[in-house]
Amino acid sequence: MENNEKEIINEEETTMEFNENSEIIKETVVEKIEENNENNEKEEIIKELVHEPKNDNKNKKTIIIFASIITLLLIVILVLFILVFNKPKDKDNNKKIENTTEKKENTDEEKTTEEETEEEEQSVVELPNLKNENKSYAESKLKELGLFVEFEYQDSETINKDFVIGYKDNNEGDEIDAGEYIVVVISSGTKYITVGNYVGKDANTIKTQLEAKELVVTLTAKKVTEADKVANGSIISQSITSGTKIEKGETIELVYAQLVETYPDFTNGEYTKDTILSFCSKNKLTCSFTEKQSEKESGTILSQNFEKGTEVKEGSTLQIDIAQ
Repeated sequence: MENNEKEIINEEETTMEFNENSEIIKETVVEKIEENNENNEKEEIIKELVHEPKNDNKNKKTIIIFASIITLLLIVILVLFILVFNKPKDKDNNKKIENTTEKKENTDEEKTTEEETEEEEQSVVELPNLKNENKSYAESKLKELGLFVEFEYQDSETINKDFVIGYKDNNEGDEIDAGEYIVVVISSGTKYITVGNYVGKDANTIKTQLEAKELVVTLTAKKVTEADKVANGSIISQSITSGTKIEKGETIELVYAQLVETYPDFTNGEYTKDTILSFCSKNKLTCSFTEKQSEKESGTILSQNFEKGTEVKEGSTLQIDIAQ
């Protein structure tokens, strides 16, 4: 609206200037014509006074001169008209072009600013928490954010093998530029094993568990009897004390109980011929009974060929003297 009003005012001012200039030009032309007329009249009077004969050629020259002056004046008027009317329009057009250019530049600047802001927002990413996530998930997650990923491995007793321990040079929540390289630390498992207390536990079971942790296990049997009150096959002692940290590949020795059968005291009055036969059958022994005269009650066990505590060996012959 303001531009339209300015154009109307400029046009009105231009029209007024043109009218004023036209009046001036008209007055000038009229004066020139009157001067020419006066000069012509004077020449005619002089000619009449001196009785000069009229010359047609001179009249023609006068007409041509007068026509030339009129033509020249018309050209001047036309030039002024063009200058007066075109100049303000050019100014207005220039103003319009300048305004349009300024608007365009402002719009371009705004667009550029918005685009730069969007690019800045998109170029900064926040590092997620990847602790205890597996390696493949961590890699895909960071690549989605436009980051390049490198891995380093580190021993850990708390993080399982091939799972994320954390970032090497950054922390979760850090804001960094997209396209940067991020080093993620991955657990290579534990290098050390903490030895437990294995006494009283089954030797074969513990051996299997420790070998799975990459330890070398040796089993050593120690013969025990029922009198020792130790379960057969249970661990009696270990070469490395509980709580000690050892590296993978080290050797631990486990001593386990090997329960052996020993001969009891068959003469203590608790055994009979039948219970001795049962003992021999259990331990794959040959039993031989010899009846002897004795003051003791018939069937009493008088003697035995293996002393109490002697280890029972399969295939041996047990010789028993029994009262007749």
